[in-house]
Amino acid sequence: AQRVTRLAEHCRRYDVPLPAAAMQFPLRHPQISTIVFGTGRATAVQKNIAYAGWDIPDELWQDLASDGMIA
Repeated sequence: AQRVTRLAEHCRRYDVPLPAAAMQFPLRHPQISTIVFGTGRATAVQKNIAYAGWDIPDELWQDLASDGMIA
């Protein structure tokens, strides 16, 4: 729970929803080209599409790495 709180704090500083960062994080790895999210509701599909296209500044990833949250 503490780790999630720290991740959310970093995301808030850059006005990035935590789910958007979580969804886009694996795509930063050169061997990952696709992610698949399942859902049973149309509203969740719409949110996932928005999160997938959310503009996440490089500074967020740099801050997460500096804080030891990601490699």
